Amino acid sequence: MSENTDSVEAHRRAVVKRIFSDAAARGQPVDSDPQFAKWVDEWIAGKINANELRRRYSDLRAHRLSANRSRRDQPKIRSAADGAPTDSLLDEISRLTYDFEEEFRLPHTDQAM
Repeated sequence: MSENTDSVEAHRRAVVKRIFSDAAARGQPVDSDPQFAKWVDEWIAGKINANELRRRYSDLRAHRLSANRSRRDQPKIRSAADGAPTDSLLDEISRLTYDFEEEFRLPHTDQAM
């Protein structure tokens, strides 16, 4: 890896740490889904861009909502009080990853890098 790539990865790792720390400080649970963690790692490594990370996470949340609605014996949707991730975490991920891409002037396309 080049020094620049290492620097970008280190900065991205710091962004993720800050997002998760801020969420914990607010008492907001961070999604513990292994797939989400894998996507975050892919973003850190530069394999996908922030738009793709946001799209995948949004799709995952929509899928969960749909699955919850289709189960008649389960509540339709879990609340934040039940430990379900809220839109504010997705908003925070979007804001910080967008700020990061602006700082490094990275493309904002929906295609993986």
